[in-house]
Amino acid sequence: MSRLLIPVDFSENAEVAANYAAQIAQETHDEITLFHSFTSHINKFANAKHLIDPTEEDARGKMEKLVAELLQKYPSIKISTLFTNGILAESLEKQEIKENYQTVIMGTKGVTGLESVLIGSNTYDVIKESKIPVLAIPKNAVKLKKITSRC
Repeated sequence: MSRLLIPVDFSENAEVAANYAAQIAQETHDEITLFHSFTSHINKFANAKHLIDPTEEDARGKMEKLVAELLQKYPSIKISTLFTNGILAESLEKQEIKENYQTVIMGTKGVTGLESVLIGSNTYDVIKESKIPVLAIPKNAVKLKKITSRC
């Protein structure tokens, strides 16, 4: 059993990719990890290090909802979640990511940047920097037809 890493930002594109990954996991018995990378916005002058950024709490709520939706559609899959502070492409370079996951599956957007016009800047950065394979799922992807293994 391999492990698939699914970056999510709770956009429609990320949800399409998460559903596509869940279909793959259901067929292949892979485990998926929904991965949210964020950057904290901290006031340097505040002395309250124990405060939680409200956007992080919001993200955790959205993650719970996404996990519940996926498990309702695909009850046999195994899902875990991972949160990290940092930029997505840089977070994926961490050693534990490279060692524990076989594939990154993420949505495409195509909104900004000349070189990333067709796939979106985050997806472009991840593909460019990742040491593990990246499967970019277009927004209009719906159902997986068949998985075949070629060696």
